[in-house]
Amino acid sequence: QPAIYALWHAHQCCIFGLKKETIAKTNVLVSRSVDGDVIAYGAEYLGFKTIRGSANRIILNKGGVSSTIDMVKALENGENIAVMVDGPNGPAKEVKKGIIWIAKHTGIPIIPMTWYSADKSLITIPTWDKLRFPVGPTKVLNLYSLIPLNNFHFYLVNFLYTLYYQKRVEYFYVPKEIVYSNLSD
Repeated sequence: QPAIYALWHAHQCCIFGLKKETIAKTNVLVSRSVDGDVIAYGAEYLGFKTIRGSANRIILNKGGVSSTIDMVKALENGENIAVMVDGPNGPAKEVKKGIIWIAKHTGIPIIPMTWYSADKSLITIPTWDKLRFPVGPTKVLNLYSLIPLNNFHFYLVNFLYTLYYQKRVEYFYVPKEIVYSNLSD
């Protein structure tokens, strides 16, 4: 069954922890920018497919409409998508609405992903999102949580609070219109 992998932009490298057979059928949303070109090249080199654009920007030159259509088509074809829910420019740990819309209209479950490591080789880069990047051998723990769509908002918020209280994330923000919106709209 296809899935929507949801990651913080700072934890985008944790998708490399997916199994090889999952990587081969996962489409990663990558921005249409010079930085995005580098990310897309690396992701494709490692076996991912890429969709260029933004799930939150319904502006033609940002690829919002075409990338959303491409993600929906990939899900309908039985493939997965991976979306950095607070990217590409933040604010950090603020969930954008694009992933919510896609999940509601396709009925495909969202699987939040993050990672944790006590190793000092998992460094934090001083970017807007405090990107975490492994340098050299790094033992990491990938964390996943399936969110059932019938209780989507409750489980999303509960999952994020759990990570927060376990000190796996510093903070997060979920807009109240997402928390309180009705899935049947």
